[in-house]
Amino acid sequence: MIKLGLVGAGRIGRLHAENIVYGIRGAELVTVADTLLNEEMEQWAYSLGDPRKAKRPIAAILKYLTLTVDHILAAFPPGTVPPVEKVTLRTEKEMEPFLKEPGSPGWKSVYELPYIGVFHKL
Repeated sequence: MIKLGLVGAGRIGRLHAENIVYGIRGAELVTVADTLLNEEMEQWAYSLGDPRKAKRPIAAILKYLTLTVDHILAAFPPGTVPPVEKVTLRTEKEMEPFLKEPGSPGWKSVYELPYIGVFHKL
């Protein structure tokens, strides 16, 4: 049996969930997550299955997320950033205004970065 979780319980998410529950033999919906979960959505999710089945998958996801955050914090402690040349095709001098504290003199928003590469119109 394959166990699945659903992120997003809007119109399309509900359609996917019902297709999983009622249309795929051997598949089970074990959890539903949505940022705007209201009472109606909660009742709908309960109607599809037992919420206690989600305990182990959610614990595994949270353990993985915690491990990922710990690895990131070990590599880049608070207040540090990775070397610019390793995460972008731009030079450190070109990225300097975008790495300043927001609102400080000389700061620029990342949305002001000029396009480069395949996204650049010739």
